[in-house]
Amino acid sequence: MAGVAYYRLVDCCNADNFTLINIPASPGIVPDGIYTFTTDIPNVGGTTFDIVSGNCYNLTYESSVFNSYPSVPYATLVLEQAGTFADCTAATTCPDCNTGQYYIKADPCCGGDAIFLRGEPYIGGGQGGAMPSFSITDFDGIYLVIAPNAPGNPNRLVRNECYTFSHGVVGDGLPGAPADMAAYNLLLYPPFVSELYFMHPDDCTALSVSGDGVRCPECDPICYLLTNCDGETIQTTIDAFSTLVGSYVELQGLPGSWFVQINEGVCTDPVLSLKITNTSADPCPCNCYEVISAPGLVTYIDCNGVPQSTYAPDKFCAQSPPLVKEVENEPSPVVVTRGLCEDGECPDRCFQLINCDPTKYPDQNAIITSTLQSLYQYINPSSVVELAGYEGCWTVIEATCLCISVDINGSLYEANYSGSTYNDNKVFTLEVLGVTYYIWANLTAGSWVISQSVGADTGSTLLAEIKSGVPDCPIADSSVWQNGQLPDGGAVTAVATVECPGEQACDCPVDVTVLQDYRTCIECIGPTAYKLTNCDGGEVTYSIQDLSEYVDSIIKDDCHCWLVEEIDYEPPSNATISNIVEFTDCASCLATFYQLTICDVTSTLPPIITPTNLSAYLNQVVQLEGCDGCYTVTLYAGTGQPPNQQPVEVTSAFATCLECETVVPRCSTVFNTSTEDQVFQYIDVNGNTQSTDTICSGHSSLRYCVQKWIEPAKAPNSGIFNYYGDCSVFDVVGSPDGCDCVNISITATDGTTFSGLAVWDGTTYDGRNILSFVLPTVSGDITYYIWYAAGTQSWHITQNVGVVSFNDIGNFTSTSQCPIFTDAEWVKQMWPDPLQAITFLQTTESSKCAVRKYKIGECIQYFPNDRKVKPGYNTPICSAQKYDKITCNFAEIAYKEALALRYGISNCCPELDEKWLISKELIELQALYDPQFKCAPITDCCDNTGSDCSCNS
Repeated sequence: MAGVAYYRLVDCCNADNFTLINIPASPGIVPDGIYTFTTDIPNVGGTTFDIVSGNCYNLTYESSVFNSYPSVPYATLVLEQAGTFADCTAATTCPDCNTGQYYIKADPCCGGDAIFLRGEPYIGGGQGGAMPSFSITDFDGIYLVIAPNAPGNPNRLVRNECYTFSHGVVGDGLPGAPADMAAYNLLLYPPFVSELYFMHPDDCTALSVSGDGVRCPECDPICYLLTNCDGETIQTTIDAFSTLVGSYVELQGLPGSWFVQINEGVCTDPVLSLKITNTSADPCPCNCYEVISAPGLVTYIDCNGVPQSTYAPDKFCAQSPPLVKEVENEPSPVVVTRGLCEDGECPDRCFQLINCDPTKYPDQNAIITSTLQSLYQYINPSSVVELAGYEGCWTVIEATCLCISVDINGSLYEANYSGSTYNDNKVFTLEVLGVTYYIWANLTAGSWVISQSVGADTGSTLLAEIKSGVPDCPIADSSVWQNGQLPDGGAVTAVATVECPGEQACDCPVDVTVLQDYRTCIECIGPTAYKLTNCDGGEVTYSIQDLSEYVDSIIKDDCHCWLVEEIDYEPPSNATISNIVEFTDCASCLATFYQLTICDVTSTLPPIITPTNLSAYLNQVVQLEGCDGCYTVTLYAGTGQPPNQQPVEVTSAFATCLECETVVPRCSTVFNTSTEDQVFQYIDVNGNTQSTDTICSGHSSLRYCVQKWIEPAKAPNSGIFNYYGDCSVFDVVGSPDGCDCVNISITATDGTTFSGLAVWDGTTYDGRNILSFVLPTVSGDITYYIWYAAGTQSWHITQNVGVVSFNDIGNFTSTSQCPIFTDAEWVKQMWPDPLQAITFLQTTESSKCAVRKYKIGECIQYFPNDRKVKPGYNTPICSAQKYDKITCNFAEIAYKEALALRYGISNCCPELDEKWLISKELIELQALYDPQFKCAPITDCCDNTGSDCSCNS
């Protein structure tokens, strides 16, 4: 087709609607212009472009090349006028585009008003757009509606009905057709073509042209109602059921028996594909039905298969659910199934209602008995109901087979319904020889089982079993029960079960009113969720996390305090609460608790826990209103609400316990009353713990400057403490032994090194300063201490003072006042993290120590003068008492001078010391003479003899 001319054809009423065509047999190039066509040409060339006779189209020559565009016969073209698309509106013969929209008309084959639809596709599901997705002529002819309802077109075209489809133009004047676009826009959309089945071009009564034998339904068919034993219904108009009215049939693909009746009401969605497989099916069991309300006549088939009729309210026996004719604008009928009839009569049944959560309502009975017959509808399938006047939700069971008398080897036992079910059958409990057993239904094996666990029927726990099916109640004689063994290992020789005496009695029934029913207890009770109200600000959040143990309490998570309330509705949000701590009230939860520990280490008083805000006194020492002693303030380290707490009032604050206790240090001795030598401890002038020398049994110690003595833990009350007045206290700058800090260098096996300063922290251990430093490791900083152990006379570097272990830094045996040792002297141990050996360890003196102030307290020692000799060589001119007095005062003066020289402590009254210094010199001079020495007489120049030179002269 090389060189074939092709053209663009555009709908004058829609510029977006166009197609490309060939025009064979034309005498030459067809001139551009506005054209009409003499005939309809739908789906031009298989496309979705329709040529409608009488409509105008703009034809434009495109080119002459090879192409395969659809062909339009040249003879069908009528040139209205030359021109372009813009000339469409000028062509006088072209119809008005505003009234050129097509509508679809559907006339019911069985008569009735015509249904008018839009002549355009339903906008949705992939349809729509500028170009239509179907041809308007697709709807011409007789069609059977095979879809329930066309999309967007509910309750207009009836399923399984035939319609004659045609189309027209808006405003063509056809009765009922849209007169203008406003009326057209109110029309509904047509169905999909796939939802219609083409029957015939023009005959509603003819067989379908496809040859499948399908015919449009009769216009007035008889409608049949088919009902199965469960009350499910099907409607059909198939003539084959006309001879089966009043009988039971079986249908292909549908289980059970179906009772056939003529439907007197509206035939809704009749099924035309049913196939009968059995015309003599078994009838349904005869059940009891109660019609509580119905607007009209009630018909049913009695137990003998005879049709009957009645009016509500009424109760009767029938082989299938009754038919109640619906009445427009009247309430729907209420029909309740009561179960199987007995001897053709509806029995009166007894029911038990069991509370789903009896512990939640302890003030009402957990089980209610009732003879209200309408409760039967809630037991099959099992339902849960709410009752007027009763709290909670209730399961409904028939009050039969609740107690079973079990005869085992001639001994009677009672098995009672446990309130639970397994495999939709009751579970019973009984006790045999002190062991609890359960009777439960095993549907897999088709048996009732008596075993020690529900769901487990093997081994020694099997007491007996029925293997002849699962009846409603495990009642059987010894010929049916198969024997197992007793819990003590003995054989079961015979088992028989009957209902307990008086089982059918319905004791103390009450009348109840059902408010609403549910499928399960959980659905009835509703979702269990929790409302959380923030104690600080009232913010509300919700959680489905199980917080039942905290209801009406206060809980605290990592950030906030919450009041917990249980709700029974679906929460709008769900928060997860972690690290829960419970409190009794918001105030306690929001409070920061502080711990007050008494400074007196010998006191047995427990710490005081308080919610009072003591942030201003944190890590200080306070005195409290109404309390004796001094207390150190720290944060409470426990979790949750303290078991004992009390408010406090601070009266004064101090930096340390020593300052708070304001104990004046005194010179004191201790007398060891025990039978063993002891070392006593005391608090010195700086508040540090010190130790005495070993005190022999029955002896007194030297005088120590003491704030208080510490009773020995092993031998309490073994010392008598004596005091001799205040100590001589002096303020000193620096360390008492000059060891404030040392440089420390460490190297580990992997080459990790550390160089730092170990500083005295103000405390001592066994009479030596404790120095500390921080060692950085892979897992974090670790504080180490350098301390002295008097017992082993060694220095240690450990993580805890007084505690040594294999992974310490090092140690060295020495009584030195300061731990300054070389690498060769230190015994090197382990680097902590990662754990490895230390290859180098050294401590050296440092000049970087911080200046510290501390006190020293001195006591003048008193040594009793127990000498029995007379004044003699050492006291030639004075008594022993006077000699001791002069000597002691001299010693005190010498000590003061030593303090002045060593610590710079000046003597405030040096002039008072001169007397005692001179006295000391005099007695020392006198001591140079021997009182027993006889001097030669002295002769003066006149030869007069004088006295001798002795001290006695």
